[in-house]
Amino acid sequence: MASVIDLGTAHLPSRSSAVGRTWVAACSVLLVGISLPAASVELVMEGTVAGIQSDNVSPGSPVRGNASLGVARIGAELRSESRRLSLDVDTDITHYEYFEGDFGSDTLPQISGEATWQLLPERLIWFFREELGQVGGQSFGELRPLVRENVNYFTTGPTLVLPLGGRNSLEVSATYSAVDYSGFDLDSTRYEGTAQLRRRLSERRSLSGVYSYTKIDYRNLPSFDGYDRNVASLRLESTARRGSLLIEGGVSQVSRPMGGEESAPLFNFEIQRQIGAHNTLGFQVSTQSSDAAEAFRDGIGTSISPGGEVASPLTAAPYVLDSSVLGWSYDATRLAAQFRAAFERERYDDQVIADRDRVGGTFSVRYRWNSRSETAAAVTHERNSSDDPAYNDKNWAFDLSYSHRIVRDLYGTISYTRFERDRDFASASEAENRWMLTLAFRPAPFTIGRPLGSGVRSRPGDMRRRSIGGDLTPATTSEPAAQP
Repeated sequence: MASVIDLGTAHLPSRSSAVGRTWVAACSVLLVGISLPAASVELVMEGTVAGIQSDNVSPGSPVRGNASLGVARIGAELRSESRRLSLDVDTDITHYEYFEGDFGSDTLPQISGEATWQLLPERLIWFFREELGQVGGQSFGELRPLVRENVNYFTTGPTLVLPLGGRNSLEVSATYSAVDYSGFDLDSTRYEGTAQLRRRLSERRSLSGVYSYTKIDYRNLPSFDGYDRNVASLRLESTARRGSLLIEGGVSQVSRPMGGEESAPLFNFEIQRQIGAHNTLGFQVSTQSSDAAEAFRDGIGTSISPGGEVASPLTAAPYVLDSSVLGWSYDATRLAAQFRAAFERERYDDQVIADRDRVGGTFSVRYRWNSRSETAAAVTHERNSSDDPAYNDKNWAFDLSYSHRIVRDLYGTISYTRFERDRDFASASEAENRWMLTLAFRPAPFTIGRPLGSGVRSRPGDMRRRSIGGDLTPATTSEPAAQP
């Protein structure tokens, strides 16, 4: 039987050592990469402190309680490119100190990084990927530390590229992955092999046939050994100066060691298009086999607002995820705006786990008064529905913030957030008012060689908006219009 754990109601003793071992291994790869000669290196640093006051620390619970806390965060984004090695690592450490409320202090590391080592340039590549972060029990986040769970997903393996004539190539890869949770017995080991036959139709367009086999073993679940997944698809990719297009169709099959197979269609359609100088449109619709760990790693099955917490039950069971996203963004000299609407459905073949639907949207706008000041506002709505009444709710959030550059690299932000949550099994709606004062120090990037254009870690004065940081900040308009 699959294991299902709701983060809002359970929290087991920490087993962070396994997570830490993989994180240290990833940092070792990073240090080795830094030591190699590189044509270009770019480092972006950020330090942030914030004071937060809430009149309801847990809008996911009918029991109200005030909380005040301080947050300190230091982070860095490193990019490096040479002929043989490329690195892109984004990491930070955040400390939460609770001055009011019955909670202890909490320190959370986070890292998202990729490294590609060209053993034989353009022929044999070794790949590393590391995702260490947190998942939470509610879509809009909570300040309580007990709803957070550290997850570490580490992947490594080689890729061999064999040219077959002038337009064809065969790519073969093998990867090993380790997934570790700090408090739940859902650790797994994953082995994957992929073969892709690619035909280059033109300079910007290609057609590929793809087959992959994945074996997933759960280490601490004797009642659920794991499963195998076979995926076969045909993929068309196209890129242009103003946009991109991907169309993929195929089938995926999940088989269990004790017998039983289930097949599901595989379909992905992604398009992004820049319209004029200021507007970007994006649309994505997909049906694919997934699980809780892959949803965390790939950022799917998360929340309607980009950058929010993962809000799905922790389960070993695979499911079919149907999703669609429509996004629009506008960015001019003074005014920037974004709209995002999303739908997600998790369909489980295990009758013990109820299917879940999630639908909603967010609209945000930012106005730059001058080179030193700007105002941002956002409204977000999300509705969750399921045969399990514990997941039936309607949520609203309203954010308002003002940011000001105090001196050269020091920014201050005052923000207010209003949450409202209406649950089916609760007699009354739950609400929270949250105020936050933030100071952020963001010096100019340190660069060796040519600039690499590292991604902006946040708007000036904002806290980070990834994983647990997403529950502390207003929505911004700095995200892409669509998140395929």
